[in-house]
Amino acid sequence: MKVLAIDTSLDTVSAVVWEGEDSALRGTMDEVVFAERGAASRELLPAIDRLLKARGWTVAQLDGVVVTIGPGSFTGLRIGVSFVKGLAAARPLRVIAVGTLDVVAVASGQSGLVAALVDAGRGEVYARAFECHAGGAAPIGDESLALPDAWVATLPADEAVYCVGSGAVRHADALCAALGARAVILSETVMSAAAGALRVGLPRLLAGEHTPVGALLPRYLRRSTAETNWESGVVGSRQRKLLGWDPAHGRT
Repeated sequence: MKVLAIDTSLDTVSAVVWEGEDSALRGTMDEVVFAERGAASRELLPAIDRLLKARGWTVAQLDGVVVTIGPGSFTGLRIGVSFVKGLAAARPLRVIAVGTLDVVAVASGQSGLVAALVDAGRGEVYARAFECHAGGAAPIGDESLALPDAWVATLPADEAVYCVGSGAVRHADALCAALGARAVILSETVMSAAAGALRVGLPRLLAGEHTPVGALLPRYLRRSTAETNWESGVVGSRQRKLLGWDPAHGRT
């Protein structure tokens, strides 16, 4: 099986190609990682092209593509999802959409209670807890957009909490204050997000699952600043007048 996996939802953008036959990821993997998130729009396609050419593959030979759909960077998610939609529209291709927080948890390489925390700005995090074990992560509760100290206070109180992701690093002091000695802040992961996405999505690919292209949508959890500013009248008043749009009554 030949698989491409990409993540554009986090600060570090990554892509991997893998060939193998089992969910333990026994096989060969090549990857590329961009430390600059803004590189996704200009570097992702050429980098994937190089990865495929180094293997002597074409896109048509891929058996599947795994892509993260958020929550995370709004722009990054749109780039990744749009890229995969373009691939799938051009040729039959099985796509697996995976949650970014699931990927962050698995990429940590930890076993036990893992808090996946992605910085969401405004003092908040995208967060979800997982019970992790070798090769997998079982979610505990739903994805949340919350203040980090308030969210971790809802976690089970009888075990260490491995806090991983950009939100864990950014809000380490608040997490340690809320959890005390139970907090273990992880600043590094054992694999890239794209490799984590592959680990999460591969069992589903092997089981014959796929995400319909029409259902492939970014998962934001929060509305963009542009949307809220437009509706509140902070920006775009002239454009709204030209369009006949009143934020108090909806578009006309």
